[in-house]
Amino acid sequence: MERLEVLSSWAASVRAACDTLRRASARSMMSIVVTGRLDGPSGEASLLRGLSHELAERYGLQAAVELEGAGFTVRFRRMAA
Repeated sequence: MERLEVLSSWAASVRAACDTLRRASARSMMSIVVTGRLDGPSGEASLLRGLSHELAERYGLQAAVELEGAGFTVRFRRMAA
């Protein structure tokens, strides 16, 4: 995902949120939410969805991505045991 270098602001936020959740104990944190704006090149929403779901799969989490205009919300949740 070379294009993520250009989109580093939201990509870094999504990665940090996912990393925070995966490192936290299940007792202390069950989910985390990231909000932001997509103001870059076309196709950015697809990159956001792809990155979010790729990270969730890698770390055994669930990801839900919502888009409203240029705004976005990504919620990472632990999978039910």
